Amino acid sequence: MRSTNLVLVVLVGVRILVCPAFSAEPDALAITANLVAHHLPFGTVIEQVYDTPTTNNIVGYAECGDAALWTGAFIAAESFHYAVNQSPDALTNVKNALAALKALDDVTGDNRLARCLFASGWQFAQYVENEESSAGNSINQAPPWVWVGRTSRDQIVGAMFGLAVAYDFVNDPDVKSTVSALSTRIVGYIATTNHLWSPDNDITSTFLDRPEELQMLLDTARHINPSDNVSGPLINPVPFDTGVLLDIQTNSSYFKFNLDYMTFYNLVRYSNTAQNVGASLTSVITPRTTGTRSSTSSTTPCADPITSMSRSSHCLTNGCCVRGAICTSTTARL
Repeated sequence: MRSTNLVLVVLVGVRILVCPAFSAEPDALAITANLVAHHLPFGTVIEQVYDTPTTNNIVGYAECGDAALWTGAFIAAESFHYAVNQSPDALTNVKNALAALKALDDVTGDNRLARCLFASGWQFAQYVENEESSAGNSINQAPPWVWVGRTSRDQIVGAMFGLAVAYDFVNDPDVKSTVSALSTRIVGYIATTNHLWSPDNDITSTFLDRPEELQMLLDTARHINPSDNVSGPLINPVPFDTGVLLDIQTNSSYFKFNLDYMTFYNLVRYSNTAQNVGASLTSVITPRTTGTRSSTSSTTPCADPITSMSRSSHCLTNGCCVRGAICTSTTARL
């Protein structure tokens, strides 16, 4: 359940930073304008659901459970944008998205990062609650807010990716201060002894299973806040590159390679060791092709009308689609 549009935004941002591609700039700006206008109902990135692929009639919002991850990606994209031309709009977008990410950490009351939040009286609240409950995520009340829990490692990786890029590429004291405090809180919760190295105090989502991700969190937290003395476990229970070696066994989903990129972008920049570089190369040099994400039932994926390749767009049992997808059959949540 990952938003391909945001991957495009981040990649365009990186491309412009490394080698100006002026022909792509209007496309990037158009994507950003659409996202800001339609996909940030409470500041974090959530996908809209329309009654048909060609109308503007919104019947719900989807993928709320991945809001922390893709808000981090949006922060990174707009930070790259700001680094290129000091766009006031890009800086505003970075600050607003950081405020939204901070709200995800504030609303839980104990510094764990929520997946997403929304107002309890929102007209689409029940729609989102139903979707997130069916995915096994917890629905929590913090009036006037509702927040979604059972936060995964993915959400933390995406959030920390955005925080690190904002800290390094946006030369603004308010941004740096916000990023430093928020990073310290997020990683501090995970590193607390009785939280099992987990973003949700749950052994099933422990970072001990992904030591390269955990090392990225620790290195990033110390880079962003040099006074943060957070440290890792005395012994890693699995070899450093175990997770990456598992990722490259199949091409069944694209999102795990997005997460690998987000992890190693920071890890290699901050600690260019043979171990880190070796694991990073393992994740990027193995041949693979785009695949579809598995579902919990027998499904047919949505067809992408632009590339004609299968994608994990969000189709619903009532025939509703996320804009840009064509629902070819009934599918479960991807």
